[in-house]
Amino acid sequence: MCRPAQDLRGIAARITWVMRMRGSGRVHTALVPALLLAFGGVPLATAASGRTLSDGVLRVPLPGAWFGGIGPGVERGKPVAWLLAGNFAFAPDYPATHEGIPPVPPGKLLVVIGDFVVVGPATQWPTVRRVRLPSNPRRLRDVSWNVRFAGRALRLSAHFGSRPSAATTALAGRILAGIRHV
Repeated sequence: MCRPAQDLRGIAARITWVMRMRGSGRVHTALVPALLLAFGGVPLATAASGRTLSDGVLRVPLPGAWFGGIGPGVERGKPVAWLLAGNFAFAPDYPATHEGIPPVPPGKLLVVIGDFVVVGPATQWPTVRRVRLPSNPRRLRDVSWNVRFAGRALRLSAHFGSRPSAATTALAGRILAGIRHV
């Protein structure tokens, strides 16, 4: 279960209180703000798992019960890849050994990130500082879009196993917001 950042702040406050009771308050309370800065907006399960999916250029944090796969390649002498992250089981080498994506079970989510070199039509894609799920007013089960992020061309898609709820849409948004340049 993912806990919001405010739960982490409550835990940090309790840790601070325990440290003060043991007489080591001044030394260790500086650690609590650092923990909050490090994990502040990241779901606790993601921060605690420490698992990431990376192609050597981009990194995607994986929450505890998530699975990931990478299909690596090379374009113009630079690394490119398809990264798949989902909250259901699939083989880690799925993108490298299959065309397309695995079937998404009902109630589950698959986020697909195509990480490529910026060439050709990709030079015209919008540049973003943070990867976000576009609005989906019709609540489509498959949403795809293209952006430039961190000097890379990203082909993104979110595949919902069922009609997306507010919770699964928010989950997709958190995964996408966690994408970082290595």
